[in-house]
Amino acid sequence: MVDRQQKQVRIITCGTEMARPQQYDRSIVTDSAMHLFWHKGYYTTPVSEIIKITGLQAVSLYSAFGSKEGLLLAMLNHYTDQLASRT
Repeated sequence: MVDRQQKQVRIITCGTEMARPQQYDRSIVTDSAMHLFWHKGYYTTPVSEIIKITGLQAVSLYSAFGSKEGLLLAMLNHYTDQLASRT
């Protein structure tokens, strides 16, 4: 009988991780943040509330925007794009 050992195989992707495709609408997230910031203020809106209202996981939010400030900047860009498209 031949004794075969099972070996685990790891796939190394040369330092890059393979991310799942984005499964949310970025404009919906920025619109939701815009409404929260307008009603509660930027500083008084916790990230946990942004996560709750958008349905995103914290890791997805930080991956997409980098930080709460990054989300604010994306929201402002989205808002100015909306204004520009109306004129």
